[in-house]
Amino acid sequence: MPSIGSLRTITGRIASYFSTRELLGVTLVLLTALIIFFSPALFSGGYFAPSDILRIFGPFADGTKAHNSLLSDPVVQFLPWFKLSRELIGSGHLPLWNIYSGGGLPLMANMQSQVLWPLSIFIYLFNFKVGLFLYAAGKLWLTGFFTYLFLREIKISKTVALIGGIGFMFAGFNVVWLMWPHTNGVFLLPLGFFLAERYFRTYEIKWLLWFSLALAIGIFGGHPETFFHIVVAVSAYIIFCLFTHRRSWRNFAAQTSRWVGSGLLGLSLSAVLLVPFAEYLRLSQALADRSGQVNEYFLYKLSAVFHFIPDFFGNPGLRDNYYLAGANFNYNETTMAYVGVGLLFLALHVAIWHWRERLVKFFLILSVICAAIIYHLPVIFDLVVKLPVFHTAANHRLALVLGFAIVVIGCIGLQKLLDTKPSSKQITVSTLTALTIATGLIWYAHSRGPELMQPGVNIARMNQWQMLFVGVFLVDFLLVWLILFRAPTKQRLLLLGLLVFIETGLHGAFYNTVSTKANFYPDVPTVNYLSSEFPNGYYKTFTAEGILLPPNLGSWYGFDHVNDNDAVGLKTYGDLKLGIGTLVGGWDTYASPANLDRLAFLGTKYLVYPKEVGEQLSAANPNRLKAGFEDNGTIVLAQPALPRAYTVPSKAVVETLDYNQVTQVAQPVSNYQLETNGSEIIQLTTVRDGYLILNENYYPGWQAIVNGAPVVIESAAGLRAIPVKVGDNQITTSYQPKSLRIGLWISLLSFLVWLGSFAVTKRRPR
Repeated sequence: MPSIGSLRTITGRIASYFSTRELLGVTLVLLTALIIFFSPALFSGGYFAPSDILRIFGPFADGTKAHNSLLSDPVVQFLPWFKLSRELIGSGHLPLWNIYSGGGLPLMANMQSQVLWPLSIFIYLFNFKVGLFLYAAGKLWLTGFFTYLFLREIKISKTVALIGGIGFMFAGFNVVWLMWPHTNGVFLLPLGFFLAERYFRTYEIKWLLWFSLALAIGIFGGHPETFFHIVVAVSAYIIFCLFTHRRSWRNFAAQTSRWVGSGLLGLSLSAVLLVPFAEYLRLSQALADRSGQVNEYFLYKLSAVFHFIPDFFGNPGLRDNYYLAGANFNYNETTMAYVGVGLLFLALHVAIWHWRERLVKFFLILSVICAAIIYHLPVIFDLVVKLPVFHTAANHRLALVLGFAIVVIGCIGLQKLLDTKPSSKQITVSTLTALTIATGLIWYAHSRGPELMQPGVNIARMNQWQMLFVGVFLVDFLLVWLILFRAPTKQRLLLLGLLVFIETGLHGAFYNTVSTKANFYPDVPTVNYLSSEFPNGYYKTFTAEGILLPPNLGSWYGFDHVNDNDAVGLKTYGDLKLGIGTLVGGWDTYASPANLDRLAFLGTKYLVYPKEVGEQLSAANPNRLKAGFEDNGTIVLAQPALPRAYTVPSKAVVETLDYNQVTQVAQPVSNYQLETNGSEIIQLTTVRDGYLILNENYYPGWQAIVNGAPVVIESAAGLRAIPVKVGDNQITTSYQPKSLRIGLWISLLSFLVWLGSFAVTKRRPR
């Protein structure tokens, strides 16, 4: 534990750059805003989680309407992975493997499980009610705090910087993706700009070292695409600073090499995650799907109206329909750049009257490029999407960078209004320009919107909704104008800060869900039945006929689900599942009829169907399907299936993928133990040489010990095959990935380099 003296030293160093009182004041204001934002969960005793969505699915349904059905991914991906990671860590295991999803899949290596994200520790240490609040509030606070630091670094006054911190903390991207790993790394955007600005003011190496560490933590956040977009934006700013601060071309080259070295060190520090992820990505369904994919990630131009009126086409968080249709055209995707009317108006004012200034020019160019990519403007979009990574990335999410740029430009504009009173001409031109742009976007969105409506939308009701929110916008704009140009100077910033919080934080508070204890992963008879059956042979479960039982819920409730919703996925298992039937929609959903033989080959004993459909299917297959459990309009059918472990004379019979052929020669293994981390202990007696088939995914890193000697695990149609000899065999398997060991050594050595470099910089005289 550090001594009081060392704590004072640390505090003194911080105070040498920022007043301790200032930092404390900023922290308290941001925390107050966060308490208000999270008050529905804090003061109701609920969980900050959208798990009430489960109540709209088959066995969970009780007539409850979900607060916001768009927030489904956290319920079926991230929270189950958190629970599994927590259980594995609690039992003394690293959270490396998920035995409950899609025949077994990497857990830490999928990145989105957020195993190494520092704020995940709150979920591991506390109950979910406390842990989820601290996890979500922590990343918002980091985003707001580092935005404040950057604005102060570019000579913005304290209060203005605080307004900017609040505006970006509750920006559209950060609110709608709050429960996703997308927002874990957002702190890196303002922090990267701050560290770049600080370095070019001091030229101290330590700021490059802090940048390396920040990069590594950003990678641990678990969303490579968002991290990529942030790094591109920060890199653009670093290049801009390199040119504007260069003393000579030799100096330019030296400074460039420093930054490149800093970036490489950051990547090396995160190798413990990057190397296993690279291994998984190489074998993934995601890479196979995206390799030949044409980039279609952009927003329709009418989405630009959401910069002024985010609820123009509805708001699912206000228990209203979202009227537009399209995978990339829902509320989460279209409102990401919203930062409030106040900061947007100030940004427009600066763009008109102060565009020649150094920082304004950079952020304006950055905004234009981002907008061109987001809204599919010719030339820029066509050039950028041909670049590596950009050609497969969801580039409309550069709205995060656009929102940050608007906040920075807006704060520069507010600072200028405080320093120099604008003329009547400037006020008039800025006001008319903002209203003209808003009016044009409103008219365009209103006239083109019906072309993109969901089927069955009540147009008259939608028009009433739009009139209401156009009125809200006009009131908001009037308040902004009065505060900026008519309010007393002493009250101006306070009033504007409150308005920015209302526009962003208070507005966003209604979007996210608070679930009651009864709706937080409720125990219902169907899932309890499947959980209790899972250890009995470790058979799998399959859901068809729509989404009765969302995939990955097995990771929460404790049963193996054939359907999986992993953002990376394993291609070999994806190929095996092609034989199940026609894949429709998202969430690994299959149309009927499903191929029962392929399901049985994959070890699927339990089939979850709507009761009426299940009864018809059972009647059509009376000798194969039996009702195992019925509840709440849902039926679980049971069929014969290959167990998790069986022996065959050769791999060739398995590679036929023919269930009937395999069952003729397969001998089930009865003495089988499975640990939560995927390790197995198996005892069997064979009458001939052959293979032990584990009905789980073959994946590098799995090791087997047969009668005390290591044996290479082979692949049989993507399943694990272990050679066994005639007689008694005792087999143990464990997941010990070489990729993790390599990554860990690289990270440890890099951290030693980081510490050594930091020590050297501290000993150097100033």
